[in-house]
Amino acid sequence: MAKKILLSLLLFLLEVPAFAQPAIPIGNWRTHFAYQQLRQVIVAKTRIYGIADFGFFYLDQEDNSIKILTKNDGLSDIGIATGAYHAEQDVLIIAYKSGNIDVLYNNQIYPFSLLADANTNEQIHQITFNGSAVYVATSFGVRVLQLDITNEEEPITIKESYTRLNETGAINLPVYSSAIANDSIFLATEAGVIANGLSPLINRLDFSTWKRFKEKNGIPEEPIRFITSVDNTLYAAADNKGLFAYTAGSWGKTSFPVAGTFSSLTSTAEGLLFIVGNQIYSGLPSGAIKPVTSGLLTQPVSAMADNASTFWIADASNGLVSIGKAGESQYFPNGPVTDQARTLYYENNKIVGVSGTYSYEGTPGRNADGFYTFDTGIWTNYNTNAGNLPVITDLVDVLYNPVNQHTYFASFGYGILDWNGADGFTIIDENTEGSQLINNSPPDRFTNISALAADAEGKIWIANYGASNSLHQWDVKNNVWQSYSFSRNETQFPADILVTYNDDKWIRLDAKHGGDILVFNSELNKERYLSSTLGSGGLPGEIVTDMVADNDGQVWVGTNKGVAFFPNPAEVFEVDKLDAIQPIFDRRTLLRDQYITALAIDGGNRKWIGTSNGLWLFSETGEELVSNFTTANSPLISNNITDIAINAQSGEVFIATDRGVISYRGLATIGIATHQEVKIFPNPVRPDFNGVVGISGLAENAIVKVTSISGNLIQEIRAEGGTATWNVNNYLGQRVSSGVYLVFSSSTDGKETLVGKIAIIK
Repeated sequence: MAKKILLSLLLFLLEVPAFAQPAIPIGNWRTHFAYQQLRQVIVAKTRIYGIADFGFFYLDQEDNSIKILTKNDGLSDIGIATGAYHAEQDVLIIAYKSGNIDVLYNNQIYPFSLLADANTNEQIHQITFNGSAVYVATSFGVRVLQLDITNEEEPITIKESYTRLNETGAINLPVYSSAIANDSIFLATEAGVIANGLSPLINRLDFSTWKRFKEKNGIPEEPIRFITSVDNTLYAAADNKGLFAYTAGSWGKTSFPVAGTFSSLTSTAEGLLFIVGNQIYSGLPSGAIKPVTSGLLTQPVSAMADNASTFWIADASNGLVSIGKAGESQYFPNGPVTDQARTLYYENNKIVGVSGTYSYEGTPGRNADGFYTFDTGIWTNYNTNAGNLPVITDLVDVLYNPVNQHTYFASFGYGILDWNGADGFTIIDENTEGSQLINNSPPDRFTNISALAADAEGKIWIANYGASNSLHQWDVKNNVWQSYSFSRNETQFPADILVTYNDDKWIRLDAKHGGDILVFNSELNKERYLSSTLGSGGLPGEIVTDMVADNDGQVWVGTNKGVAFFPNPAEVFEVDKLDAIQPIFDRRTLLRDQYITALAIDGGNRKWIGTSNGLWLFSETGEELVSNFTTANSPLISNNITDIAINAQSGEVFIATDRGVISYRGLATIGIATHQEVKIFPNPVRPDFNGVVGISGLAENAIVKVTSISGNLIQEIRAEGGTATWNVNNYLGQRVSSGVYLVFSSSTDGKETLVGKIAIIK
């Protein structure tokens, strides 16, 4: 049964055409999807909807604003497969890849599970309306739903299903789209076009009642993905064959001369609107078909027209594009260029992301998405297609060097990208003067750099994957290089580098080549290997997946079977037997048998741990669970975490998943000895706010006192790192009255300072 969820559009939707995303309160979430890579456009009454792989937004034509819709706004899922708008009833239906469906009507959302009792491999392809009937084309056939918007408890129900529609009724026939014409329903299927009457006297559940059009009927008996109706004339698109029309009971190929792969076919007031290859066409074969062109189009994949004869196109590179009498325009919310984030990195109050890849066998993925930064609430994308980055692929790691204030990117194939932070880029490879980087397979471009790190002097340590000298030191200031090789062959395949406080280099070797840790001291020219073997690491798993140094200098290690840490990394070359400590949580070793994917440390020295089964936050020692986030208990968009980066100034935790990036405003920030620019958010606190107030910019572990104007103590709090939180209650646990309250903070030396005021509105 569907359940109504209020969609509070005015309060919670993000308006982000090109504006910065505002800071979010502590304990809140926000998504960071790629909105330029659209897959479908839907034209509604006053809104134009854009569907990306995981993002969903609409353009409000009344005020020209862009609004994002997410699970935070009441949507039941992410990852929309398709959607359709019912103009007569002003209803939008969106269907997810999971089989869930949301009905959006009158600013309310009604979730419905279409495939609850069906095979979970069933995929939803397209939706067609016929009065109150909703025909959902799927990989198993057609699901027929009944729409009744007068029934608020159950506005949509499943009526019947047409499955096993092949010629013998033995197997399911994938249906890609459907159309209504001449009191019949026509289906575009894997085996061509089939049809049946809509008379209640016909048993459409019986496969034998369906008419199957064959070659002798004038249309190919092969996969047909698109079918539509214009004035009771059917048109079907066959890849590499062309357009076919159904009139007077028979099919025939139209005179449209272009053949290719179709990605869209819809009807308009003027006839057809369709896409073949990268070209859009409009009109009717019986009259004239004209190309629709625009300099804003690169990869058009879906097109519709509104009542004003404006074309709306979903472009896989350029977002939502409109072409009409008023000219051409482009729309999409601000976001990263891709949802496929591999690595997230924090530097100078901004997040940097890259999405390059290489295979388990070490083959470059040739990903050209470049990199993207989140700074002051805005994502900025740098890639070759945008024209603001040299030709380079597979950026897999990021490093900020505070000595020269440059950012460096490891490219698996092109060497190192050096960015001066403005518009200056330099590629460092084996041909650069002084460079000792190794091209693995000349003359091809395979200067495979897998990781970067910097030591206290600003010298860069470089992992040269697949090379005999797999580790390089680059003194950037003097352009002096030094290279190192090691005793074991597997050290030719480094995947990550961590420089510890005592200047040792902890090098994680990739999974295919052992997955151990090589610890190297360049001054002593010593190397040691740490693994799951007792006395030589004692790690919980055989494959090391991530490493991080916490605020006390301890090295925490994630493996394929849990987490451990080395409390004193400096002793790695001083003792014969060295084993990591495995924290105990819930009477067992920490996250035993969990595949750890990412580790991060917040300003309170707490441990954020990503796994293939969700996100965990543990105390400083790893023995106390603070939070466990999954898709079931939070807005987390996927349980498969790929990386974590934390904005040390704001405490916002950025989480990369296999379905895109999402962030959570944590309560811990990095603290220093003295107060900086103290920020209190939200301020004022309004009646509908039920979260906690964040007070950031404090001295490390400061004591915060909230008092009334007259000086009466209301609450006392200790900061986590440089941030304290107040739940707007007094020391008795009661919510305080309306008024202005003073915030005092004392650092560890006991000096107390008035740092701000908070206005409470009840």
